[in-house]
Amino acid sequence: MDIIVPEKPKLLVAGLHSVSDWDFQYPAPNYILDTTLYVVAPASLRLKYTGSGYPAYNVLCKYSPCLNLPQGELRTWYRATHGTEGWCTFRNQANVGVADQQNCYATTIAPTSLSLYRNVGGGSTLVGTVDITHATGTWEHWRLVWWNGNDIYGADALCFRLYKEVGGSWVQQGDTLTDTNNQFKDTGKGRVGLRAQTSKSIYANFDETEIWGPA
Repeated sequence: MDIIVPEKPKLLVAGLHSVSDWDFQYPAPNYILDTTLYVVAPASLRLKYTGSGYPAYNVLCKYSPCLNLPQGELRTWYRATHGTEGWCTFRNQANVGVADQQNCYATTIAPTSLSLYRNVGGGSTLVGTVDITHATGTWEHWRLVWWNGNDIYGADALCFRLYKEVGGSWVQQGDTLTDTNNQFKDTGKGRVGLRAQTSKSIYANFDETEIWGPA
């Protein structure tokens, strides 16, 4: 059975440079508007955990059209100084004013793969892995799409597809992932955000972030 991406997505919000558009898991100075590294002037969003350790760091959009997206797209330019990072979360169940990864889908990006996890009650289960090529210290343009569809056997499933911009075109990376568990599709809450795993010496930058939803 073919897996069909929802047609005619609608751009909900683009270029979220104001920190007021986000809930941050860790307060300033763990994030800044970076005026030294960006894709489009004047700044990008830099996440850098200033405490001890290397924790997961979630940042959730709180713009009202983006608070319930069981189906949608996230597009963002991303530049990391470490090979393994977080990168994004969707169907996140955190309330406005909070950013965490207790109940959500979340990704981890590495030099040769991107892994999708389903987090329920703070426990994490690997859904699947997509083969990619990811370089540190370089701006890369990524796009992910998630929707309610079917797996290859026709069962109800969350479907997840990853793209990277190559030569000005979106190129699908690996296969479409499916999860017949399909968590959080009918909760009335489904937030979207960015993720990183940073430390005092490791940071990640995001720029020109766009969130899309069904038309």
